[in-house]
Amino acid sequence: MSGKLNESWLSSTLSNYGLLALRIGSMLVLTRSLFLGLNPEQYGFWALLWSIFSYTLLLDFGFGTAVQKWTSQSSAQGDWQRYGQLLSSLLLSYGFMGGLLALISFPLAQGLPQWFQFGSDPTPFQQLFLVFGVGSGLLFPTGMAAEMLRGLGQLRLRNRIQAQGVLLQTGGSLLLLHFWPNLMALTLWTLLSTLLTNAWLFRKAWQGLPPQFKLGRPSLSLLKEVAGFSFFAWLITLSNLVIFRSDQLVIGTTLGVSAIAGYQIAGRVADLFRQLTTQLHDYLGPLAARAHAQGDQAMIHDTLLKSARWVSLLAVLMGLPLAWVLPDLLQLWLNLNDPTLVLCARLLLFSMFVQVSLRSSSTQILLMCQREQALMWGGMAEAVLNLSLSLFLAPRLGVLGVALGTVLPNLVMAVFFQLPLVQKASGISPLNYFLRASGRAWLAGILASLLVWPLWLQLASLTPLLRLLLGGTAAGSLSLAFLLLLGLTKAEKTSLLLRLSKPLKVKKNPNHALLESNSL
Repeated sequence: MSGKLNESWLSSTLSNYGLLALRIGSMLVLTRSLFLGLNPEQYGFWALLWSIFSYTLLLDFGFGTAVQKWTSQSSAQGDWQRYGQLLSSLLLSYGFMGGLLALISFPLAQGLPQWFQFGSDPTPFQQLFLVFGVGSGLLFPTGMAAEMLRGLGQLRLRNRIQAQGVLLQTGGSLLLLHFWPNLMALTLWTLLSTLLTNAWLFRKAWQGLPPQFKLGRPSLSLLKEVAGFSFFAWLITLSNLVIFRSDQLVIGTTLGVSAIAGYQIAGRVADLFRQLTTQLHDYLGPLAARAHAQGDQAMIHDTLLKSARWVSLLAVLMGLPLAWVLPDLLQLWLNLNDPTLVLCARLLLFSMFVQVSLRSSSTQILLMCQREQALMWGGMAEAVLNLSLSLFLAPRLGVLGVALGTVLPNLVMAVFFQLPLVQKASGISPLNYFLRASGRAWLAGILASLLVWPLWLQLASLTPLLRLLLGGTAAGSLSLAFLLLLGLTKAEKTSLLLRLSKPLKVKKNPNHALLESNSL
């Protein structure tokens, strides 16, 4: 990735991080207000509600990923007439699926007391579920706008609109929680603010298409053609939902809805880490789709290795300090000091570290390069292992068993499935790929941990806030130092020094031409 490509990647990634920072701030504030303001059953159901309706992504049937892929390919090839037919066909399908979601919310709401263990009257929870379900169905067709902008390469525009939506939703939610702390009101506001954001995304996506673009007549044959890719993408989505969203369902059915509350926080930490380390993935998908459409195998090979390297470096830089400060963070943030929940949080964080470092980047690229069938089979196998092991261990080990049901299958699939699959696509042996993509980052993280451990023992007598500040700073500084020393190549170190020297050159001579570097 060099030249204009490098600049575009960097600009898009920085924009993603700006949006992410805003979302993290919103999550920290709203989660604290909800967790401390609601009883465990209310908060547990709120988390369960989002977990259940994450499965509505299945009604997408993989078409969202197809929209991104075909928008990127149409931009590269200029076949907008065919794209117009495809888009109208997908809009019709989305409308049908949204209506179906609204309808099935009624029987699902009635069945909640039979499926989950409630400690109080389930009627208010059933009403909340129904409103959320019908509203989600009505919003369902509007969700493809963000994928259109992503396929058009308009990530910064998408991020600006979504940032405004986050501010709108967060501000309104905080006002409601302060003046009218009611989950029903919060649900209605969440749906309304999402509708406003998606409508604005759709308007901008439409303006980003060529002036001559028109929606075509819906085509069943074209929809079937797209479904060949979308079916595998849909099964991959199903697998990911089972892997990342079934924990709350397992806990709710085996241990009770109130037990979800603490575990959901542990899962949030891991998800926060994932978001912090994978923002360049929004750029990888469209890039891989265009490279594959143009037959640029060299670009695919280069992107496969370099993206995995940078993601691994970020994973160590952010994961190591987070792992050390986790107990103090949970105590200060939400007054959580249960050792079992802290252990669950660390296990889930480690699992996500493996997912991000060894699997996430290659999955994004291979999905756009005709490897969707293999990814589907791997995802289905992991989902079965995850769900089976969680259901087996939950009655015996509680929430810890559910966490282990996530970690162990992920490790197995990373080593015995993902690395061999990458070998087929790149021709690099699993060991060589690991060493080139992640080995330097992992070595830096291990050495930094060996120094952080004795330092952390010396901080044990301090207050949680001081441990968080001093320990987090020490872990972050040591991680950064070892990553700069061992994680970067010689060319990357030289490029970094040149970039850091630019402000000094400008200060001395503003008219002097700056050196350009394409290595980073």
